[in-house]
Amino acid sequence: MEETNTEIKNSYLGIFSLNYFTQGINQSMFATIIPIYLLQLIGTVDPAEIASIMSLVLLPFGVKFIYGILSDKIGFKKYGRRKPWIIVPSIVAGLIWILIPFMITPSKLD
Repeated sequence: MEETNTEIKNSYLGIFSLNYFTQGINQSMFATIIPIYLLQLIGTVDPAEIASIMSLVLLPFGVKFIYGILSDKIGFKKYGRRKPWIIVPSIVAGLIWILIPFMITPSKLD
């Protein structure tokens, strides 16, 4: 019995470690690669523009604790406690990713 609990804890440790590792890569990519790309694409980038991009990128990490509290306290009986808090934002994020190419075009960068 204890051996199974240890295996489960180790698998959770691996899953959470991988999750936060990929989040760190995502943050570092936006901190280094995106400003370099903007410098090559536009030529000059104002530090205020880079700061506004970084604030948008890091906004989800700033409100993550509020989202966690809401998902812990508010459950939906029909769908369960966590499922709606995962599915609905995933659908919204997917729709936003579909709309991004239409909102940002090369003509708006000039």
